[in-house]
Amino acid sequence: MHEKIEAKIRAHIALSELLIESLANHIYMASLLSYEAALRKNRLFIYGEGRSYILAVYMAQRLKERFPELAIMAMRPLEKDLELFDTHAASQDLLIAMTTAKESETLPDFIESARERDLKTVGLGTIYNADLLKRCDITLKIETKNPYRADEMHMLLLGIIADAIDEVLSGS
Repeated sequence: MHEKIEAKIRAHIALSELLIESLANHIYMASLLSYEAALRKNRLFIYGEGRSYILAVYMAQRLKERFPELAIMAMRPLEKDLELFDTHAASQDLLIAMTTAKESETLPDFIESARERDLKTVGLGTIYNADLLKRCDITLKIETKNPYRADEMHMLLLGIIADAIDEVLSGS
């Protein structure tokens, strides 16, 4: 059992190191888009499919607690959320879209809708989502087939983006 636990921790560390090696510039650009949108007082929409919705709620709640005036919304593929997006999305708002699913029925059209409205888009996905994520301005693709490791990395990436927003809005 000890060896299995150690192997899982090492897999997590290896993916984290891969983020540094292959995505550091993209993570910086995603952070920049995010805090620029927050500074302009644009809305931030964080869309998550499946388990990724939990991560979207976490990021939205984290930032909302610190900055109650921030216009941020966690979304999932529900009619109510999509209607709110249709009503409130505007040019230069930001959409962060996440999935670890192999197939997505709603995300491709959702990203296209955001781009047609001139929203900035950041996509978080896995090796399964390469074509889907090409539609985004910035793509943060986790090189794993394991959806749970991808969730861990998405949580890390969202934390980095939230930290960037926090730093610029709090002036630190």
